[in-house]
Amino acid sequence: MFNKEKMLREAGFTNDLVFKEVMRKYPWICRQIIERCCPQADTENMTVSAEYEVIASIGTKRIRLDVVSESARHRFDLEMQTYDIDFIKTARYNASMLDVQLAAGSLPKDMPDVTVIFLCTFDPLKRGMPVYTAVTRLAEFPDQEYNDGRKILFLSPTAEERAPERIRPVLELLKKTHTNEDDPFVCEVKKAVEEVKKDTAFRGKLMDELLKEDAIRQEGRIEGHAEGHAEGHAEGLAEGKRNTVLTEIRDLRDFGIDDSRILEKIIVSHSLERDEALGLMKEA
Repeated sequence: MFNKEKMLREAGFTNDLVFKEVMRKYPWICRQIIERCCPQADTENMTVSAEYEVIASIGTKRIRLDVVSESARHRFDLEMQTYDIDFIKTARYNASMLDVQLAAGSLPKDMPDVTVIFLCTFDPLKRGMPVYTAVTRLAEFPDQEYNDGRKILFLSPTAEERAPERIRPVLELLKKTHTNEDDPFVCEVKKAVEEVKKDTAFRGKLMDELLKEDAIRQEGRIEGHAEGHAEGHAEGLAEGKRNTVLTEIRDLRDFGIDDSRILEKIIVSHSLERDEALGLMKEA
């Protein structure tokens, strides 16, 4: 049975809505994360925008990135990830979306650096590292960086002891169970999480989202149970469900929702395995 208060208590920093609200209301936390991940970054006069909307081109799709922070010389996209996706292509896509918003008439030499930071609750590249850094290099000279101003970071609470000291508090925030709650930065972020959840309007929005997610999970379990016992109709039900999901994917794309978010939604909404969902995304 759904326990509202329990679910609300457990909605922490890694909850999508909570993450974006904390970043919006406490931009210094966003800047701290950036400075810890990229100590050489230009954070002077940096602005922070939650659910940053990108217009890919006139009259076409509008794309929303989780949190974008920008200064005159650097743009950052921070993405909270609690599910597996095609990270390499998604990172390329997000970085290109930041470039799309350059002012008309800008010269290439004036382009700001772009960094996409994926804050993952799991190991996204499955190599046992707490931090992965992707930069462009020359194939003929692999030791030489080909600095086009683009960098991708993947963070996960894996092998935390191998991470630089400055990043460990950020990794701590990505864990389900905290082991270093005495860290000042971790304490401040947890305090910020509790503060945003006290806001009546946001609390209602968060509760609505949690109720929807629980209803979707319950529906998926009931549907799966029914399909497992309807021997004579199982094949027809599967086909009907497939068509429903394909239609939903197409509708969401027409609305301008990016594929990574569509993938998350159909996995949860229809209780799909990741490979199955990816196959349907390709088919649609």
